[in-house]
Amino acid sequence: MKIIRHWLEQLPLLRLLCQPSLFRRLLLWQAASVLVLYSLVTLGQLWRSQAPQGGTLARELSMIAGAGARFASLDTRPERAQAVARQLQEIVATQGITVKPHEFAIQIWDRDGTLLARDALTDTLPLTRPGSAPVETRTQLGHWYWLGAWSPDRKIWAVVGLSQAFYERNNAELAHVFLLALLVLHAMLLCGLWLATRMGLKPLASLSERIRQRTADDPTPLARLRDDPLELAPIIAALDAQAAQVARLRSTERRFFADAAHELRTPLAVISAQVHVLAQERDPARLAQLQAALQRGVQRSAQVLTKVLTLARLDALERVPRKLAVDIPELLQARIAEYAPLAIAKALDLGLKPSPACRIEADEDLLISALDNLIANAIHYVPSGGTVSLGCRQFETSMEIFVEDDGHGIAPDERERIFNRFERGRSAAHTSGSGLGLAIARDIARLHGGDLLLTCPATGGCCFVMRLPR
Repeated sequence: MKIIRHWLEQLPLLRLLCQPSLFRRLLLWQAASVLVLYSLVTLGQLWRSQAPQGGTLARELSMIAGAGARFASLDTRPERAQAVARQLQEIVATQGITVKPHEFAIQIWDRDGTLLARDALTDTLPLTRPGSAPVETRTQLGHWYWLGAWSPDRKIWAVVGLSQAFYERNNAELAHVFLLALLVLHAMLLCGLWLATRMGLKPLASLSERIRQRTADDPTPLARLRDDPLELAPIIAALDAQAAQVARLRSTERRFFADAAHELRTPLAVISAQVHVLAQERDPARLAQLQAALQRGVQRSAQVLTKVLTLARLDALERVPRKLAVDIPELLQARIAEYAPLAIAKALDLGLKPSPACRIEADEDLLISALDNLIANAIHYVPSGGTVSLGCRQFETSMEIFVEDDGHGIAPDERERIFNRFERGRSAAHTSGSGLGLAIARDIARLHGGDLLLTCPATGGCCFVMRLPR
């Protein structure tokens, strides 16, 4: 079976037919809808023609029976009634529907029950006396379908019938005509729908050509044409929005790499100069100073590179890699112990505020990275003798981790801009730093479904709050 299937898949036409196609889908659905509608209408017409009361054949039988009764009532002699019966048989034989002689029967009675005329068939309609059956309603009697009619003066009762063989043959002929008409109609329908669908999908070809002509980073909206269908408007709008988003992302990437290159170029240039001076220096005291400066430059370059790589890794993540239960107060105490030497060296009071027991499902390594950036920023920018406090708060559906200080604070017009990559406030213009720490912390918070907010109390200082869902 696998060999046969593989061989069939190699056929170009079969492979083409197996591929999903909007054109073929529309064509088949339209053709199927029209075909079903045509079939229902045709079956309805067939039923109407075959209905026992009010149907085409029933009405014709009623008209024939009524005509026979009316003409026979003009002259009630048997020979005259027999002549009327023969005339009716001739009339029926010349109708559009072919009725064979043995398929049509007629009886003419007077109201006293005397049979005035009848057909000469041996297997004829059983004798049906006046008033023995309802009028204008076709009734089955043996192998016959018949109905009766009174003359206007109710002197004559006429009965006409068509054999079951006639109905079977008539149904077969109608089915043959129906199927033939169905095939012809279906062929014409497919041709018409093929042309209509092809013309209807032409705007898609025009749209694809406009998309192909636009470059990858071109944010210009697609040109609107006067004959663009309304159904394409959401697709065009979505493509324009995506193009604008891609253009913004590419612009952000270019700016990001340019800023990263700039941030790395400065310490690397300093390192290069210091290496050159270090190679020429012979004074041991001066040599030690140059080595220390060289070490600081290397550390700064390493820090910038580490943060750039961290941001690149965060950009590649669509969700938190792994979530484990993290004890937040315990985590904060561990970070305070890690940064205690730096705080002591700068005479800062680094401590933990009273916090409730709180555990949260999160990636502990990412939380540590975010907290390290917030704590390092606070220690770096708060003047000597200041205070840096950590803590957490718990709510019904969320929790907050905060790092607050009593430093100089941040100007209102800079409070949102400092979260951008490589952006630093005016107060940090004369200090070292890459401007990436807050961007990393906010990306980590948002990757967890939360956010990083900044509040600056009127008393001074600032408070960075990482809000996370519980």
